[in-house]
Amino acid sequence: MNRLSYIFLSLVILFVPLSSKAAEWATLDSDLQTVLQAFEKEWDSYSDERQTKLTLGAQRWIGMDKTQRTEMSKRYERWQNLSPDKRAALSQRFTEFRNLSVEQRRALRERRQSFQRLPDAKQDKLRERFKRMSPEDKARALDRLKRRNRVQQPVKRMQDKRHRRPDAGKGERDRGAVGDARSE
Repeated sequence: MNRLSYIFLSLVILFVPLSSKAAEWATLDSDLQTVLQAFEKEWDSYSDERQTKLTLGAQRWIGMDKTQRTEMSKRYERWQNLSPDKRAALSQRFTEFRNLSVEQRRALRERRQSFQRLPDAKQDKLRERFKRMSPEDKARALDRLKRRNRVQQPVKRMQDKRHRRPDAGKGERDRGAVGDARSE
């Protein structure tokens, strides 16, 4: 358990954003001290930022069930087995993902889930097709996805959230789906 705690917390340092003030070791509750015991001796020498990351990671760890902890440990082991170049590339992709708008992240998650619902053979075929593409073809394919996402977002907002149409004149009510005028 202690090894698993250390593994998880080390990974959390990389990915957990800061949101609370650091605390002195004596002020941590006993659950946090138990999870963070590997860091006790050096705790006071850590920066506030590192203490905060470790504390937030420990809080997440405490909130996980055994299955979640096991999965997190497996992820950490996979991370440790990656080359430094691969880790750097993944960290960069994670940063780029976090910089996307909420809507763009949602769209990417939906596409990923859609891909994962495909049969394994179809997934493999698509992966191979993408690998064989030239860098220019890959860039064009990604641009098409971006353009499609930008075009679909306003339509979806109009349908789902009943936003006012950009061409609506003064006095017109909000509209639902295109052409679906609401009466007063």
